[in-house]
Amino acid sequence: IDAGNKRTVRLAEDAMSMKGKFAVVTGGSSGIGLACAGALLHDGATVLVVDAKSPPDDLLARGALFLSCDLSRAESTAAVASAIGSRLGQLQLLVNSAAIQTFG
Repeated sequence: IDAGNKRTVRLAEDAMSMKGKFAVVTGGSSGIGLACAGALLHDGATVLVVDAKSPPDDLLARGALFLSCDLSRAESTAAVASAIGSRLGQLQLLVNSAAIQTFG
């Protein structure tokens, strides 16, 4: 990266690699979360989608994992955190994209 004035910073190609990384995407079944989950999968990450509804079949077919969770309930959130810690390994990336939408 050329900073333009005083120095040039060189990043190792693998420094930003997602290969072998574990990512959790809340709200990953639609919208921005779905786009993030797809991009992370494309870049080689293992992706766990945490959402109240299942992600599209093509995302699952590409290797995404899924845990159903109502993130507005503390006990559901605690159960997901426990499952991640005990079964899925160390988390390297969190995309917190879950939201509650109300219309009207």
